[in-house]
Amino acid sequence: MAKYRKLGRTSSQRKALLRNQVTALLNNGKIVTTEAKAKEIRKIAEGLIALAVKEKDNFEEVTVKAKVARKDKDGKRVKEVVDGKKVTVYDEVDKTIKKDMPSRLHARRQMLKVLYPVKEVPTAQAGKKKNTKEEFMTKTIVVWLGALLCCGLWGSAFPCIKIGYQMFAIGAEDTASQILFAGYRFTLAGILTIIIGSVLNRGVLIPKRQAFGKILWLSMLQTVGQYLFFYIGLAHTTGVKASIIEAVNVFVAILVASLVFHQEKLTADKIAGCVIGFVGVVLVNLTGNGLDATFSFLGEGFIFLSTVAYAFSSVFLKRYSKTENPVLLSGYQFVLGGIIMSVCGFLMGGKVTGFHAASTAMLIYLALISAVAYSLWGILLKYNPISRVAVFGFMLSALLLNGEKQTLGIKSVIALVFVCAGIYIVNREKKTGEKR
Repeated sequence: MAKYRKLGRTSSQRKALLRNQVTALLNNGKIVTTEAKAKEIRKIAEGLIALAVKEKDNFEEVTVKAKVARKDKDGKRVKEVVDGKKVTVYDEVDKTIKKDMPSRLHARRQMLKVLYPVKEVPTAQAGKKKNTKEEFMTKTIVVWLGALLCCGLWGSAFPCIKIGYQMFAIGAEDTASQILFAGYRFTLAGILTIIIGSVLNRGVLIPKRQAFGKILWLSMLQTVGQYLFFYIGLAHTTGVKASIIEAVNVFVAILVASLVFHQEKLTADKIAGCVIGFVGVVLVNLTGNGLDATFSFLGEGFIFLSTVAYAFSSVFLKRYSKTENPVLLSGYQFVLGGIIMSVCGFLMGGKVTGFHAASTAMLIYLALISAVAYSLWGILLKYNPISRVAVFGFMLSALLLNGEKQTLGIKSVIALVFVCAGIYIVNREKKTGEKR
């Protein structure tokens, strides 16, 4: 019987795997792996550690002559012209070095057979590489344009949904059919997202086993929970109140990210920006007929639960995107959530009829809106703080409220100024050394 585990690999693959993991363990102090691999890694690592401890002081210090490049006050090498060529000037200095004894030298060679070379990054030069995807996605202009594009797409979805209801003969009070229609839309959106993501990734997006739980959780929050609560709540309240309450998701998302999951700090700028932005949302329809002091749990209560579900989904999407592709997560949670919503709508007695070229094209367009907007939103959340992205929800709410009135008066302009000011305060970049 072999004294080692084959780990389901050939000898060369197993050797390379163990070398890599042992190197990572000794360099980083810890690794995440399977129990079987850990047992094999432990054998090798403990032997190396014992050898290192034994030979750690087995050396002698000797003084040698060494040539060191002469440098000026700016740290640049000093050069002189010799035979018409510039050459570096070297100084001869005494240098104390550690000389390995034979047994220590042998131990070092034994370790080099097991470990891979590790490239040490100097602290002064450590940092992010230039022109990386992360650096690009964190640029203020990219965040603004990307978030505004998402808000624009979502804003265009609302009038298109109303047109879709007319094409498919869905009444304004027929909540079951609306949920069924949304289920069709999100299922198709998920399929389109997976296709687009697979093309961009140059390979089919297939979730790994550890991603299934994340997809299920996201689908229950972002698709099922958010939209079921929203459609039921909208049937028992006005669009104005629904849009204002929906704007609260910005507050909830920032509070959850800051106080519950500690993903970012809750600063005065974030609080001030959210308050100013929310004032703009309320100001859009301050004198509207749809705004009153009445409260219904099935109406305003369900709308608020919708905002909470969406806020938590944003936090979890950012959290999961650290290890998973956000486009993959969006696609599969749409498919799963869409199927669940379709089943719920059907069981509630919903019907969607009247499929023809124009209505089908409208359904595909609505699905494409969700696919593009949510995928881009997930990518922005992956590389940026939640507060920096979520605050753009104020812009969406303000535009939707103003869209219901179909007018752009002085009050609407002032409201949008408040919204933009709130977004700017949250996203503004501080000077070096200034607290945020």
